[in-house]
Amino acid sequence: MSYPHLDSCIRNTYVERSVAGNVRNMYDSYIRAIRWASDRIGKSGVIGFVTNAGFLEANTADGLRKSLADEFSNIYVFHLRGNARTAGELRRKEKDNVFGMGSRAPIAISLLVKNPDATHHGQIYLHDIGDYLSREEAR
Repeated sequence: MSYPHLDSCIRNTYVERSVAGNVRNMYDSYIRAIRWASDRIGKSGVIGFVTNAGFLEANTADGLRKSLADEFSNIYVFHLRGNARTAGELRRKEKDNVFGMGSRAPIAISLLVKNPDATHHGQIYLHDIGDYLSREEAR
């Protein structure tokens, strides 16, 4: 489905700042939701998402990461892993998904804070649960 205004905002921020050649994934529904919420809260507020964690490392999401660091004073990300689309040793490191077999994608919980009075902007706090943890061990 096309969202002309929202897609234009994505193109003028996330895509424009990307050095990746293929930016088609920047129009995924969860990235559209991040852009929409970022614009909606204006100059201050907090938004939170449980999403696919692919944007944390994907080359195509470099513009998204740069834009988020510029737009928000604090970014808190809990990388819960669980990428079932890997194989071998990497798959063993990823282990279980927080949703069990309900998702094959890695999962991230992100809290994005806009505080116009913050003395520092773009502060990123990343917590990765670690290697080889089962769903129960990751608690």
